[in-house]
Amino acid sequence: MKNEKGITLISLIVYIILLTLAVAGISNIMGAMHSNVNSMDKASESAVSLSRFNMHFIKDIKRDDVKIVSSTSDQVQLSFTNDAGENEIVKYSIQNNALYRNKVKICSNVNAGTITANEDTGVIQVYLKINNYEKITKYVLEPKNSEKIII
Repeated sequence: MKNEKGITLISLIVYIILLTLAVAGISNIMGAMHSNVNSMDKASESAVSLSRFNMHFIKDIKRDDVKIVSSTSDQVQLSFTNDAGENEIVKYSIQNNALYRNKVKICSNVNAGTITANEDTGVIQVYLKINNYEKITKYVLEPKNSEKIII
């Protein structure tokens, strides 16, 4: 009787085919995960840009004696008393697919945006579309030195 130990050529080919199929399946799954991570990264980048603008804008509208100096559909100028006690004017503008605070770029990849301000009511509405992330926010000027009415 012949003793047959080891792997035959046919079983070796079957193992290689199964291993190739398993590697191909895993690489397809990993490719899909990688593309999802990239799309989520772009979406979170847009939200971070909007949060950066929000942080600067809220800091400015909560200053002493804040007022709207002028506004157009793509910019607003605010006047307030800064920390040194001096009068300061800050301009927020949308140009060249970016949002600027004075000359400093706060947000990039701004596909669309408008800034509307009502000097009488002190309401500023900002619409921004950064990549595919859209946000409309209304801000109300509440200077620190103004009297608050409690009902």
